[in-house]
Amino acid sequence: MKKDNRKYYAAYEERYKTAHANGVSWSSDVNTPIVMEVIDRYKIRREHKLLEIGCGEGRDSRTVLDHGFPLMATDISEEAIAYCRQQMPRYEKHFSVLDCLSARLDETFDFIFAIAVVHMLVLDEDRDGFYRFIRSHLTAEGKALICTMSDGEFEMQSDISTAFTLQERNHDSGKMMVAGTSCRMVSWNTLENELARNGLTIIEKGITSSLPDFNCLMYVVVKAKGSVYKEELLKLSPGELTDLGICPTCFNRENGGALYGDNSDKMLYEDEDIECFFVGNPRAAGHMCISTMEHYHDMSEAPDHINEKIIRFTKRFMQILCEVYGCERVYLCTMCDGLNNHYHIQLIPRYPDEKRGSQNFVKPRKAYVPDHAKLEKVRTRIHEYAQE
Repeated sequence: MKKDNRKYYAAYEERYKTAHANGVSWSSDVNTPIVMEVIDRYKIRREHKLLEIGCGEGRDSRTVLDHGFPLMATDISEEAIAYCRQQMPRYEKHFSVLDCLSARLDETFDFIFAIAVVHMLVLDEDRDGFYRFIRSHLTAEGKALICTMSDGEFEMQSDISTAFTLQERNHDSGKMMVAGTSCRMVSWNTLENELARNGLTIIEKGITSSLPDFNCLMYVVVKAKGSVYKEELLKLSPGELTDLGICPTCFNRENGGALYGDNSDKMLYEDEDIECFFVGNPRAAGHMCISTMEHYHDMSEAPDHINEKIIRFTKRFMQILCEVYGCERVYLCTMCDGLNNHYHIQLIPRYPDEKRGSQNFVKPRKAYVPDHAKLEKVRTRIHEYAQE
């Protein structure tokens, strides 16, 4: 597999591996003072729930945990999380691998902090995803602290194609060849616009540092905009949500089917990885969809075990649709680049009286007409398959 298939913002995984293989940590173990300052200033209590995004080697995690707070410390890097668990065995259960751009947690938090994380995200869609994750995981009165490299005036961004490329860097232990990483510095104006369009309101902002690692950091303390913001989003179409960088599929799930309506009467199968259902505006009888539960833009982003599962279920559904609906073939389509930018597979039946060919992908859509007997047959057979 080519390195280019990896997410550019995950390059620290390789950097950590190199440092740890040489018997050193990449960063210092000196905590970032503003973390505890904000916790004290906003009266975060030990019964509150805390989340850290991008804990790295745990310099701030240790301090917060040592103060008795119930912290969930996360990082996209498996190497970093393994290192934290090894270095802090009594806090082992507090560390978890998490990619906040593709995963969702089933809980909300009173305080979220991310120190020197968002500057790793270069693309607007990734930065928006980062802020939306924070917004959607804050309690009604929750606060978040975000620190990012920049002085508030200078703007720059790296070429993400150079991520993972080996480069010589200075380290306390001497010069070291490590993986290149990504960086984007923004001005106050850019940062404020990013936060606003993703439903976060600034309570406090300023310039701080985290010596010896970061001489200058912009910081903001934010809260989620109120229900008015959510109500405004509910008025938007799937295309308008997509233009804002919000996944309509995830938004619909998070808001009880508010966008597409209740889909339970069309549901054929669901588990922790996928959901399979008849389409509400089908191009043919039996037109169905297989969608991932977690957000991935397309097949290239999904883990191999998810793709393998989707292919297995696709094959069986094709067979079942032909058996139950009497179609001659079942066409497979995955685009994920239109109004729905969430990884999904469409299965569109072609019947004996229809012409062969790609025109079947664009047959006129029709209203969904339930056929309960056929639905139950499909549902029963796919559940039998899942249990094999």
